[in-house]
Amino acid sequence: VGTVWQEFEILPVLKQTMTTLLGHEPPPNPVNPLSLADPVPLDAALEGAGFEFAKGHRETFDINLSFGPSTEDSSFKAILIPVLAKLSEMQNESADGDDVIGKAVAIVKQVAAKRIDNEGNVSLSGVYRN
Repeated sequence: VGTVWQEFEILPVLKQTMTTLLGHEPPPNPVNPLSLADPVPLDAALEGAGFEFAKGHRETFDINLSFGPSTEDSSFKAILIPVLAKLSEMQNESADGDDVIGKAVAIVKQVAAKRIDNEGNVSLSGVYRN
């Protein structure tokens, strides 16, 4: 049994955040959680390796991930985890002591502002497939 992401709302949020921070579109992330989103080549590879598909194969499910209260910086920092290594690298290389991570948090707060749910939590959605 396995699952793969088909859609993941965090990716456009991160892309927009990093584009604003860098002043240009960032290069593609070498680790792409959507790399197996197309079921046709994945199924062909699995079948070629001798796997059989169980009931519910290719069934999709919506998921909503809450990152915590929109009043807490930690909720927005959690969204930045996939790019935190790059942000830390940028901060360490900053000649003028820029708070790169602080800037990224401020940007992601703006980008994710429309993704605050009725309870005041930062929520991002996705779709995964069996």
